[in-house]
Amino acid sequence: FVWGLLGASTYYPCFAFLGGHQDTAAAGYVEPAGGWRWVTGEPFSYTAWFPGEPNDGFGCGGCENYLSFRQFDCNARWNDTGDNSAPNHTYAIEWSADCNGDGIVDYGQIRAGELVDANANNIPDCCEQGVSCAPCPGDVDESGTVNGVDLAAILAVWGSDGGKYPRADINNDGEVNGADLATVLGSWGSCK
Repeated sequence: FVWGLLGASTYYPCFAFLGGHQDTAAAGYVEPAGGWRWVTGEPFSYTAWFPGEPNDGFGCGGCENYLSFRQFDCNARWNDTGDNSAPNHTYAIEWSADCNGDGIVDYGQIRAGELVDANANNIPDCCEQGVSCAPCPGDVDESGTVNGVDLAAILAVWGSDGGKYPRADINNDGEVNGADLATVLGSWGSCK
C-alpha cells in the first residue's frame, strides 16, 4: 500500500521515512539491528529489510537510526538511514485518530467537510468542545428524526453510560442525564 503511494511521488519516489527508529536507550540496543521501535509504540514484529540491512552503513558508529524505504533501488525494502539521507525528506504518515468513535478517521472527515475544524489543528471542534459530532445529536436511534423513540431510549438507560444505546450519552460525559435529555428535547423533529 505505502509503496503504491510512493510510486506516485514526484519528489523522490524510491525513498521515504516510515515511522520507525532505533531507540539507543532501549534494553537490547546493539548496532545495527537492536532497539528498533515504531513511533506509535506498536510492537516491531514485522520487518522487510533489504538484504544486508540494517547495516549502520558508512561506518558512522550509530548514525543510521531511522527506518526508510531503501534509496535508489526502488524495490520496496527497508533500509536504516540517517536523518539527512533524503534530499526532500519524504514521509509516510498515517492519521488514525477517531475521537468520536464512528469508525472513520477524523482527519479524513475534516478534509471532506463532514466535521468542522475551525482552528485547523486536525482535531474536530466537536471533540474539543465535548459535544456530539453527529449531525443530529438528539437522534439516538439514527432514524433521521428526533422523536419519542429517542426519548424512550434516553429514559431506558438513564443514569448509565448508555448501555445498549451508546448514542444516548450525547455529550460523552459518561452518564445519560439531564444534559442528554435536553439535547433530545431541543432538537425534536426531522434532522433534515
